[in-house]
Amino acid sequence: MNRREFLSGTVAAALAAGSITVAEGTSAQPPVVGRSSKTKPWAEIPVRRIKTRSAKQFRCIQVTDLHQFHTTPEDDNQTFSDIQKYVGKWEPDLLIATGDLWHDNDHGEGPRGVERLVAEFEKIGVPWTVLWGNHDRLDNYQAGHDAFSSAAHSVYGGAWSHGDYRVEVAGADGEIPVMDFICLNSNHEGLGPWQVEALKTMIGQVKARGIGPGKGILFHHIPMLELKTRLNSETFRGLKLEDVASLQDQGRTFPLVQEAGFIRACFCGHNHVNDYALNLGKVSLNYGRSTGHAGYGGERLRKGAKWIEVDLGSGEVQAATVFPDGSRLA
Repeated sequence: MNRREFLSGTVAAALAAGSITVAEGTSAQPPVVGRSSKTKPWAEIPVRRIKTRSAKQFRCIQVTDLHQFHTTPEDDNQTFSDIQKYVGKWEPDLLIATGDLWHDNDHGEGPRGVERLVAEFEKIGVPWTVLWGNHDRLDNYQAGHDAFSSAAHSVYGGAWSHGDYRVEVAGADGEIPVMDFICLNSNHEGLGPWQVEALKTMIGQVKARGIGPGKGILFHHIPMLELKTRLNSETFRGLKLEDVASLQDQGRTFPLVQEAGFIRACFCGHNHVNDYALNLGKVSLNYGRSTGHAGYGGERLRKGAKWIEVDLGSGEVQAATVFPDGSRLA
């Protein structure tokens, strides 16, 4: 199956989702996918927090594009079995799933996708969180937000902000943040004006703490435009087997990342047979490895996950593609 076949019907589903009220004073619109019905001003949204287990490193595992219910139950069972193996082998401080957790809602299966993912991640027993992808359709998105927020071990914080949120990593004292994860809901159209405004707000929150330059990683589902436009032999490392689907991104996101100063790496998903990194100055742009056996592309690129380690002293980010048998590709 190729990507064009895989995406059949997505545009029609987006149009059927209804119109969105334009936010006051801006042309930016909240996302269709993952839209909250309970919202708060940014200043009132609680920031989720986790502690480091090591004063030197913070480790996480990124899984992406699970696509529950798109093919067979056996494929879904294999996907969740693999995720358990990644966590058991690599012992992350955080497990993060960056979108397309299930495959649309054509037969009302969206809530069952939420329910199964929560149950599987809860029993793994490490802190975890999720992002919304273009296929994560629900009739009631707030119910999905609330389920993710209240689940055991979850640090999901997007219930009042349409899926855009920030997670602070606190040091050994449990109080002073030593790094931040910024999570953006790229909707079904990519990183557009709404996500740009959300990113500006969260960058401002981090800088307002006034505790030094900090370290950070940005996660989103649909890739940035620069993964397409900044390709060259000096910056590229990995495998590119399909076009970059950056969609609505007009190049406004990456300059904000560069100007922020503390964001050292960005990780996305969406294109299942791309797994590469671009080192662009002090920031790296990275594809996660597609994880779900129900998603397209497994016959071309082996399903896996991304292991990410942050040096809490220097802020340097290292990443590698990992597999359930414990092997890895640097």
